[in-house]
Amino acid sequence: MAKNQLDEVTFTYGGQPITLKKSDTEAAVQHTPMYGAAPARRSTVGAPLGIEGFSMLRASSDVGSLLDEARRQPDVAIGTHVWNVGSQEGNPLVPTGNLYIEFKPGVEEQRQLAIFSQLALSIREIVGPGAFRVSVSPTSPNPIKCTVALQAMEEIAVAEPEFAAPPATWAFSLPTGRFIASQWHLENTGRPIPAVDVPNALYDASYFRRGADAKVMEAWRFLGSLGNPNLCIAVIDTGFATDHPQLRGDGTKIRNPLNAAARNNDVSPFVRMSNGAFGVMSHGTSCAAVAAGALDAQGILGAAPTARLLLIKLDVLTDEAIKNAFEHAMLNGADIISCSLGYPTPV
Repeated sequence: MAKNQLDEVTFTYGGQPITLKKSDTEAAVQHTPMYGAAPARRSTVGAPLGIEGFSMLRASSDVGSLLDEARRQPDVAIGTHVWNVGSQEGNPLVPTGNLYIEFKPGVEEQRQLAIFSQLALSIREIVGPGAFRVSVSPTSPNPIKCTVALQAMEEIAVAEPEFAAPPATWAFSLPTGRFIASQWHLENTGRPIPAVDVPNALYDASYFRRGADAKVMEAWRFLGSLGNPNLCIAVIDTGFATDHPQLRGDGTKIRNPLNAAARNNDVSPFVRMSNGAFGVMSHGTSCAAVAAGALDAQGILGAAPTARLLLIKLDVLTDEAIKNAFEHAMLNGADIISCSLGYPTPV
């Protein structure tokens, strides 16, 4: 719970508890558009924050008084305290004045509007049934107080403030390992493919021209990371070797697998052939590993190696099984769906 002055507050954000601490020395202001076009006319001096429209104010003491003074200036549209996650300084979070709100199913529209009125919130966008983007007004509590109040209401499923923040950067090095150069689809430098990569070495080096690749390493450099660990990639294919190191990862990589035809969680690559014998379908394992295979000690990895995998086995192509596969992907938060389906011609 929050302290009286909300110098420190804990609430749910992104499904997880987060503790924010108000900065003792920093605040932020957003200038009105007419003044924003002419910086020389600004009466409030602020250092650029790295967030479009916001400037940072710094005080040696009593940042509240500095912020109150800034809010009185005619060129200031928004003046707000700056928050940090716990004791982490240097990565400020600036409330924009907007919130995202979802009501629980069954909450009547009249009650929804009453809650908005209670906190003097204005609807900016209707996102979906019972889901809204709203903004605070001059008579509203600040966005953090609104969030705490909303999350305490039994009618609310989700209430989160919108934050603006400068990009955070960390030291980043591209992965290394024995087989990095063999994975020319990640980055093709035009060099001959190593002989250890036997299938590729069968081709003349001219087949592997510089830049003929998927630009994966270029994307990693741009991001400064190997991707977002919260990304979920659904792979719909004939089956998967879930004990494969690239798919197993740290043990939490695979989420909610589904056999779309049998309606169970058996996504193994084993299939019964028409003669009664068992066979192994390796295509799904390969596709999942190319998309999101975890980095191993030899440098083998997928394009999004930190992403989660939603593995969906589809070894029987019926309308119902295909429907089950895509419904499962959508209902379980897939950000990307990779699907390899083939029908015999002329279907």
